[in-house]
Amino acid sequence: MAFTSVDKVRAVTNLTTTVISDTFISLFILKAQKDVCDKINVSVTREEVCYIDSFRTNYIDGSNNSFYVKNWKKFIADKNRDGDVTISDIDVYLLENDIETKATVASIDSSTGRFTLSSIPAASVQKIFVSYEYSNFNQMASEVSKRLEDITTYLAAAYSYAKKDIGSSGSYKFGNITINKKLSDNFKFFYELYEGEIGNLNQGMGGFSEGTVKIWVDVVWQ
Repeated sequence: MAFTSVDKVRAVTNLTTTVISDTFISLFILKAQKDVCDKINVSVTREEVCYIDSFRTNYIDGSNNSFYVKNWKKFIADKNRDGDVTISDIDVYLLENDIETKATVASIDSSTGRFTLSSIPAASVQKIFVSYEYSNFNQMASEVSKRLEDITTYLAAAYSYAKKDIGSSGSYKFGNITINKKLSDNFKFFYELYEGEIGNLNQGMGGFSEGTVKIWVDVVWQ
């Protein structure tokens, strides 16, 4: 599931298929979606599951298969950049007898930071590690989803205009001299819309901006 669609990008840009193909716009949507997630998510790698409080005990006692991430006050986010928050966005490993195996996750609750394994870890499991990403807001909530749709649409639109402006090549090279083609005001317009909206989202949700988005126009288009 993508944050936005080809039709929505075309609706804001009025770019026709004779100017840019659906295939390119689809690629730009995927790129924009990744960049947006990079901007609003924080990545956590191999966090050890441990006691948090009397409710979130995270006991490994042979009777419990539900655990909580340390950042439970935030929201589990879209780690694999597919536009959804599912069990594929969290990786869990069990360490038993000094051998590490990947566990199967049955469900996650983004809003509480809880994940449930398909089977109960044995009491002999020494440690549990979890890798995931979190955000300051629930990316699946309707209000946030709509804003993410707009933000991703604007960034994909900017990339689409970059493709149109650059044409078949991002630059021309003559010996040791490279001449870069100038991007249009349309690119700047949509990129500034994107920057403004993602800034408003982070500010409005008490957010942060850990990642960086690079303007993706230094490519030699094929």
